[in-house]
Amino acid sequence: MNFVDQITRCAMNMPDKPAIVDRDRTISYCDMYSMIAETEGRLQDLGLTEGNRIGLAIRDDTSHLILCLAAARQGIATSSLDWRSSVTEINRIADAVKIRTLVTDEFHLSQSIVPVVDFERQWIDTTTEAPNWQMAPAQNGDLLFDIRLSSGTTGQPEPAFVSHRMQADIQNRYVFCLGKPANRRYLNVTSLAFSASRGFSLLQFLGGSTVILGPTIFAPGELVDMVRELEIDAVFLVPTIIRWLLDLPRPSGGVLFPNVDMMIMAASTMAGEEKRLAAERITSNIVELYGTSAIGTISALYGNEIHTKGESVGRPPMGIDVQVVDEAGLTLPPGEIGKIRCSAPTDLFAGNSEGRVTMDRNGDPDAPFWYYPGDVGYFDDEGYLFLKGRVSEVIIRGGVNVYPAEIEEVLMGHPAVVTAAVIGKPDNGLGEVVAAFVTGDEPMDPAILQQYCRKNLMSHKVPVEIIQVDEMPQTSVGKVRKNELAKRWEK
Repeated sequence: MNFVDQITRCAMNMPDKPAIVDRDRTISYCDMYSMIAETEGRLQDLGLTEGNRIGLAIRDDTSHLILCLAAARQGIATSSLDWRSSVTEINRIADAVKIRTLVTDEFHLSQSIVPVVDFERQWIDTTTEAPNWQMAPAQNGDLLFDIRLSSGTTGQPEPAFVSHRMQADIQNRYVFCLGKPANRRYLNVTSLAFSASRGFSLLQFLGGSTVILGPTIFAPGELVDMVRELEIDAVFLVPTIIRWLLDLPRPSGGVLFPNVDMMIMAASTMAGEEKRLAAERITSNIVELYGTSAIGTISALYGNEIHTKGESVGRPPMGIDVQVVDEAGLTLPPGEIGKIRCSAPTDLFAGNSEGRVTMDRNGDPDAPFWYYPGDVGYFDDEGYLFLKGRVSEVIIRGGVNVYPAEIEEVLMGHPAVVTAAVIGKPDNGLGEVVAAFVTGDEPMDPAILQQYCRKNLMSHKVPVEIIQVDEMPQTSVGKVRKNELAKRWEK
């Protein structure tokens, strides 16, 4: 099987329907497949064949999606890279994922350690050939579809190797959580180097919807105007963008996105109060997805659940088993905090071991492989999953586990705090103590914030130090780089 064949079947049934709107150009499904056929020929001319791996450092336009699909049809795995990356960053990634060729339109990347193909948009824009409606030449479902890079909070590339079979499973879970797209006008304003951005865009092609590629740099007010003027009814936004929108004045008697039927939130977590404000001020038609690049969706929370379960990330969808377990791998009862793990396809093990996938099946050949996304949390009695932080971020204060997410949630409940990040500060007596970084629009008194925490937390969870910063160091999708904050205490 080849994942792209699912898109091909849909396109065959609606060739004249708009597939992509890129700036002032509208591309039909028929045109899109003509472009794919042309690009497949270009890749063959370069000597690229089934099983090869290529990097794409291409700007966020139609060509990026076309190259992904054309390569996949040929059994060539792509790794989408941020075109703004430095040569040093590209070289580090190329070495980590064994990229053979870098396809780029950025001159500054010409000195990378792998051979560079100068991408020319004539590959795609000048095609006049009739579309190739045939099924893809590469039909081994275990071939790599793409190699996804998730830097998390460390800044180091962590590859996730996703086969065609796994990609189909990930997309099926998207359909279960979001519904099969049909006649949607979906706006993409996040970099296509981000796996969720590509994934949600490809999802639209499975139901004949239209992907509108907007700019990835914009002011919040410009985004509101785009959604209205382009008649957008579905959009994916990361928490950073949502926080920008929450700073805008609320329209009298309404919301910022009155005609949006689905606003997908993903990439990093948001506090329950932030989600409630988003539902009240932006749109109530929210779907928050918690997941990983390797596995896809692990749980989903919907707009009608936010006011009662906003502190959670929802419940697991059909098709994935999610558990909270102790250090021995034993399932914990509701309310007890432990490591989160989810069932993983067997072919995930070979590509993504790195301590996150276990083969401990307790002698049961039919038991699933388990993937550990690196988070800790708990289930409540109704099956809602609550995150308490990263395994690597758990603060061990005098032998007692302290979970940063709980303290961050409390701090962000204070009206003066906009964002909060909690980390462990080295301590000679206790090993670690709690420290917090906060941002706000006005200067804050740390003593007042500590007193606020004492009213809402046990004493050992109250930060011994609260530092106000102008802004948090973040990844491109809004995850705080806590390792950079921790450098404050490095000697």
